[in-house]
Amino acid sequence: MNEYVIALTENLHLFTGINDACNENGWFVCNTTTINDLKKNLLKRDPIGIIWDLEYEIPAATLKDLKNLRKNFREPIIVLAKEKDIDYEIKLFETQVNDYITAPFDYSDIAIRLKQQLQLKMLLHKPGNSFDEADEDSAFQERIFELNGITLCLDSFRAIKDGKDLQLTPKEFKLLDYLAKHCGQVLSREQLLQGVWGYDILGTSRIVDIHISHLRDKLEADPNTPLWIKTNRGFGYSFAGKIKIKA
Repeated sequence: MNEYVIALTENLHLFTGINDACNENGWFVCNTTTINDLKKNLLKRDPIGIIWDLEYEIPAATLKDLKNLRKNFREPIIVLAKEKDIDYEIKLFETQVNDYITAPFDYSDIAIRLKQQLQLKMLLHKPGNSFDEADEDSAFQERIFELNGITLCLDSFRAIKDGKDLQLTPKEFKLLDYLAKHCGQVLSREQLLQGVWGYDILGTSRIVDIHISHLRDKLEADPNTPLWIKTNRGFGYSFAGKIKIKA
């Protein structure tokens, strides 16, 4: 079965580069130049991901379209920006895009990023990743945190509450994993930016607060009185929970 990627761009040079890189990975690329074309192709095909050129339309329209798209489309969305804009990047991640890449573009890197998102998605939904279905003969020991009815399987990328996968995004998992690795330690926003996003730029700490808020909404029974992710005012955040290593 052919696998399709949808590209949204009016830039022929950009499309050609994306197309060549995706073809090398065995993916066909359907180019669309309007949001209406994109929506029509979503109905015709079952794409494995979307690569979205932010130059296509003004930011306000893009944010609205991405938010609406995310109501029904759960595959990876990678956005391409002409230049880095931290405030805009934060708003884009709030719409649940999976990755944000700035020019100059390495088309092979774009394809690799999409491939990584697809591999992570497969891990998240792979049968048997649940902690209670593990192979008893396996030497693998999974890091499991348990608190108030929520089980976090950090090595199989699953968060389970009342028997249901909470469907954390890859970035939410990475943030949670980093916090869990430093369980009980107060981490500053700057430390989290460096550890999870790989950069520490003045004025970017709000992106940490936004992702912490998203995590709490999914993990906590009462996000306003968190039991998992604690706020240490004036310092940062800490993760509280008992670790249980699977035997």
